[in-house]
Amino acid sequence: MPYMSTLNQQQTEALINLLLVGRYADKSLSLAETEALDQEIEKLPWSSPTARSLFLQQSVYAVRNALDAAGSRAAFIKAQCAAFDDAESKRSALHALESVLIADGIDAREQELLTEVRGHLGL
Repeated sequence: MPYMSTLNQQQTEALINLLLVGRYADKSLSLAETEALDQEIEKLPWSSPTARSLFLQQSVYAVRNALDAAGSRAAFIKAQCAAFDDAESKRSALHALESVLIADGIDAREQELLTEVRGHLGL
């Protein structure tokens, strides 16, 4: 989708982090969700000297740590959402997250995540 091309590098990295939080939210890694995640990530602009694949590996580690540590999940999600500072980037981030989550159906934990992200984005 063309909306992704307007994201800056910080927003791209924050969105990858949010998508990974979404991937792990239901504690079930489905093939459909993994494919949707990969498709969304491929749409994102990338301008960092760090290879996208290396960033993705580092991001998985950071997301898992944030989800495992007591009290850090909410702060991590809030920090990622803060990267989106205009209506278009906020809508783009939410749309991408929804696209990943609906791939295998949205359960209660994923719905809770969507509600939390919408709140932080002000949508």
